[in-house]
Amino acid sequence: MNKKSDKIVVYTSIYGYKDLLMKQPKYPNVDYICFTDCKDFKSKTWRIIIKNGFSSNPKLNAKMFKILPHMFLSSYKYSIWIDGNVTCRQNPGLLIDRYLKTHNIAMFKHGRIVNGKGCIYEEASACIEFGLDDPDIIARQISRYKEQGYPELNGLAVCRIIMRKHNEPEIIEAMKNWWYEILDYSKRD
Repeated sequence: MNKKSDKIVVYTSIYGYKDLLMKQPKYPNVDYICFTDCKDFKSKTWRIIIKNGFSSNPKLNAKMFKILPHMFLSSYKYSIWIDGNVTCRQNPGLLIDRYLKTHNIAMFKHGRIVNGKGCIYEEASACIEFGLDDPDIIARQISRYKEQGYPELNGLAVCRIIMRKHNEPEIIEAMKNWWYEILDYSKRD
């Protein structure tokens, strides 16, 4: 991975001061970019890009960058999304080589997965129980999934870190579909 077009971007998005911007270690061939509305953010490792949000909901503004990197980072072949409270503890180039060699997207398994299984229906119940989004919206979304025959125990991913070849057509299509889900239903991953 030595070509300039293979440069990696590690990026995050913080709106409404919901997180602090974590200091990151420097690695060769890696740029760090933070999209934010926090005008006083300063960093020696992050390039801060101030963007006004399109919504009054800071979480929704941040999600747009998380889910649609092809719209903002098209000059990069590889992107690694990290939540604002995450620090890179491994060279991003090694992660790309390991996880995107034969895939266009990679995430880590959710911590609540038992024996390799997890369930969006259980996750929805937990989101309702802990007040993480509007219960009626979550219930409507889950009802739709059941009607469409979405299976139980189909696995869960934790979306604090997402590695992508974000310019690949099937990834762009999947991310657009994910974005429409968030606009129409729960803001949760």
